[in-house]
Amino acid sequence: APKTCEHIYELFALGLYDTNHIFRVDRGFVAQIADVVGGRSAQIFDAELRRLAAASVPGEFSDVPHVRGTLSMGRFDDPNSGTSSFSMLLGRAAHLDHTYA
Repeated sequence: APKTCEHIYELFALGLYDTNHIFRVDRGFVAQIADVVGGRSAQIFDAELRRLAAASVPGEFSDVPHVRGTLSMGRFDDPNSGTSSFSMLLGRAAHLDHTYA
């Protein structure tokens, strides 16, 4: 998922996850990191950084299985709606295969 990885890496490099948090933990399933616009405790970014953080990336799906340790892009029902929330898989989640980056 090259575009997804590039987007998340850029947000990290800009420090946008520095005051973010894990907002959801489902034992054996996921630990989900909040999106950087709504999940931050420090409001230090300007309009350009807010635009970048809220930008969605196209759905990029592969044959990589969702197993423990996999990072998976969070999104809404629209497969192209991922912005900056992602999850770390805590166990096998075959139902996410081919539908989440």
